[in-house]
Amino acid sequence: MTELSVEIEITYDPTTLRGAFRLNGTHRSALWESLVQRALAIESDYSFTVFTLEVPWATALSIVREFAPLQRKQGFLFRPTGLAKGKIDQFIRDYKTVKLSRGTLTATLSDEEVDHRLRGLAFTKRDLKAFQKRDIRHLLSLANGANFSVPGAGKTTVTFALHLLSKLPQEHLLVVAPKNAFVAWQDVVRDCIDAEMDSANAQPFTVLTGGNDTIAQLLASGATRFLISYDQLIRIQSVITAYLARVLVHVVLDESHRMKAGMGSQRGSLLLNLSSLPVRRDILSGTPMPQSPTDLQSQLDFLWPGAGLGMQIALGARPRQVLGNLYARTTKTELGLPKPHRRFTNVEMNPGQQALYSIVRSEALI
Repeated sequence: MTELSVEIEITYDPTTLRGAFRLNGTHRSALWESLVQRALAIESDYSFTVFTLEVPWATALSIVREFAPLQRKQGFLFRPTGLAKGKIDQFIRDYKTVKLSRGTLTATLSDEEVDHRLRGLAFTKRDLKAFQKRDIRHLLSLANGANFSVPGAGKTTVTFALHLLSKLPQEHLLVVAPKNAFVAWQDVVRDCIDAEMDSANAQPFTVLTGGNDTIAQLLASGATRFLISYDQLIRIQSVITAYLARVLVHVVLDESHRMKAGMGSQRGSLLLNLSSLPVRRDILSGTPMPQSPTDLQSQLDFLWPGAGLGMQIALGARPRQVLGNLYARTTKTELGLPKPHRRFTNVEMNPGQQALYSIVRSEALI
């Protein structure tokens, strides 16, 4: 057995959401060189000196996942200190869950228990369909989950019920969604919860709009359910970071494919940097791969930061192979929708439409 001769200290900065590796000692080693080179290969946002390396926390978790199994064989030891220790311990637990859950899941509740618990939470005004209960049970078996059901399957209802069943005391719910989805989230509370039975569970969503100060006041107002658009989110980065750092928050990304650009976009890079802060993360999308399988990479890295699932997708692994059982999906067939009957009617353009069409067509032909 190789004697442990190299110690690498790991720290976490909650203000910048970055992790730092520090080589303790006076001599660099081949292992340290390998760790630094690997970090630089997967992350462009870094800073390093002879004995230190600083990267975003999600990247730090990826490095820990990749190098931790080599500790005894290579003769080194990771030593997380301060906040980093608790966060890495939680990451290890989550990573083990990912590995186990990809192959097989054990449902924690039956359909009858789901109904019973939801009734106790005043969720009595909407009857869940069998496939919705199945998806709820499946997602409850995961620490974080993806719902890739087709449009019309009730992803909003399923996710709201999931939150009620999984929430911790004092936990908040923050839904990031395009503005056209706000109405569905605002309606789901009224349509599902009997306010006379439980006024607390009937609390409506507070829409987060305005500047930093206004939104900070809303987040501290005593409300626990919030809606925010992707565009608004990137304008209040410091406020939302501080909020997620101090409060237990379940974060839901509705139409999560909107972050598919990952670190190549403001919304993607912000969400990836924040990914380790929520107590639970769920992503919803009826079209998780609108252009190619690599659209899933950043979504999976948000859902399971540091687990390496996104990297497997980037390297060409099939999405089903990578995901395993880590998602729920209701198909069109399960919805029982009748086949569409299409009838086409020709309509002449009016003069204004014809003029506009001619201009657009001419530009397209250039």
